[in-house]
Amino acid sequence: MLALSCLLAGMLAAGCGSNTAQVTGKVTYQGKNLEFGSVSIRSSDGQIFQSEIKSDGTYSIPNVPLGPGKVSVMCQDTDKKIEYGKKISAEGKGMTGEGGKPKQIPHVDGSKFDIVPGMFANFETSGLTIDVQKGPKGAFEHNIDIPSANMKK
Repeated sequence: MLALSCLLAGMLAAGCGSNTAQVTGKVTYQGKNLEFGSVSIRSSDGQIFQSEIKSDGTYSIPNVPLGPGKVSVMCQDTDKKIEYGKKISAEGKGMTGEGGKPKQIPHVDGSKFDIVPGMFANFETSGLTIDVQKGPKGAFEHNIDIPSANMKK
């Protein structure tokens, strides 16, 4: 009996009894690896897990609960965002206009910086789902292929 207890304790310590998995994979858009951005998974209980996308298109998210979830992918051109911010900042120097009234700061449409269409950054509109399973050594591979922007959902 003691041997069985030790065996079970060892299995649990090794993660065999865990209800989570490490989700790994590669993200592609229009047939090419994304070189940056982020992947998020919202589990069925509402928890959100996130990973940055590496330059080779891979991502890795530890401790994601097993079962169904929704996926979102965000990828924006940060260089364009920074350039735009500098332009707005330069235009707004002094921040006062005619009669000493504050200048109106222009609305920034974030979608102008999107590399992947913005609909994929939202769990409700991405259409991307996952069913996390326990894989070899606790890992679960889930590659994400983002459909072309001109495809209809």
